[in-house]
Amino acid sequence: MFAVLLMTRLLPARSLQREFAGAAMLVFKKFVAAIVMVLSIIAVVVLIVSLFGSWVVRGRLETSSIDLLLAGENMVATTQERLV
Repeated sequence: MFAVLLMTRLLPARSLQREFAGAAMLVFKKFVAAIVMVLSIIAVVVLIVSLFGSWVVRGRLETSSIDLLLAGENMVATTQERLV
C-alpha cells in the first residue's frame, strides 16, 4: 500500500517536472529565435548600408583614378615629346 501511495505521489511530480522542462525549453527556443531575428535584421541593414556606401565611394574612386591615369598619361606624353 505504501508503494502504491508513493507511486501516485511521484507521478504528478514527474509530470510537473516534464512540463516545467518543456516550458523552459520553449522559452529558450523563443529567446534564441528572437536573437536570430535581431541579428538577421542587423545583417540586412549592414548589407544595405554597405551597398549604398560602395555606390557613393565608387564615384569618388572613379574620379580619382581617372585623374591619376590622366596625370600619368601627360607625364608619358611630355617625356616622349622631349625625347623626339
